[in-house]
Order: sequence, then C-alpha cells, then structure tokens
Amino acid sequence: MPDDSPPGNFKRLVKRMLWWSIVILAIFLIGLTKSGFGSGAGLMIAPMTTFAMGHIPKYGPDAALGLLLPLLMAGDFIAIWQYRRLLSMKIVRRLLPGTIIGVVLGSLLLRWFVTQQKELTAALVNITIGFESVFLVLLHFYRVWRSRGELPAQLGNDLFEVGELRLQRIHACL
Repeated sequence: MPDDSPPGNFKRLVKRMLWWSIVILAIFLIGLTKSGFGSGAGLMIAPMTTFAMGHIPKYGPDAALGLLLPLLMAGDFIAIWQYRRLLSMKIVRRLLPGTIIGVVLGSLLLRWFVTQQKELTAALVNITIGFESVFLVLLHFYRVWRSRGELPAQLGNDLFEVGELRLQRIHACL
C-alpha cells in the first residue's frame, strides 16, 4: 500500500513523539524520585515537561503544571501513607514556619511573574532555574568534599542546609 501522506506529516509525527517521550520520561522520573532514588533528577522534572509541552501542538508550556501537579500530589499522598507511622510532630513544627514562608514567597513570585511581560517572565524563570541548579550542584560538591574529609564539617553546613530547605520550598510553589 503506497504512502500518500506528505513527508511533512511524518516529520511532525516524529517530532511530536519525541516531545511526548520527554514528557513520559519526566513522569517516570517523578516515580523514581518519590521512591528515594535519583533525588537530583527531581530538579529536572518541571523544566523538562515545560519545555516539551511547549513544542506539542494544542498544549503549550502552561499545560505542564496541569499535568504534573496531580502526579506529584499523588506521589506525596502515597509517601505520606507509607510513612504515616514515622510521623514526628516535633519535626513538622520545626519545618512548618519555613514551609509557610516558602509557599507565600513562591506564590507572590509566581503572581509577579504572571503580571510581567512574557519575555521578562521567561528570562526571570530561566534565571531562577539557573540559580537553583548552580546552588544544588555546589551543595552536592560540598557534601562530597565534606564526606571525604577535605573540608571542616561545620564549614557552611548551616548555610547550605537552610538554603536548600528554602530553595526546595520556593521551587515547589513555582
């Protein structure tokens, strides 16, 4: 049976399959990071999905949030259910103020991004993601160097741990 479809349709189909495979990979990474493996890969889930959804016709980058949010929430509920016996209200009370501040700051930052021009918003989001990436890479190397005994244990320990917690909370809101 001869192929009567124009060659452009096949190319579009291949590109669309490529972008959907990136989205599926991001969804797989959600399960991987929620299970405790590949914790650094969690940072790439939102940017990968946003970038890929921007190239899929009829969707756009805004659809990434609608796709990821229910999946991330389902993963969190499953994790809460599995670890319900290990709940420590002392730890929850200690983390709650920073979490609330991070959620409020992230919400305000997101609202501010939405009210700005589209080009400025894209630039600010890229800067934010870049800052988070550099910070987490530095944190990783700091922990590696400290575990090898190449750095004093207290050198910047509090700064990195507090910064990491705040960054995770703000990033969760974005």
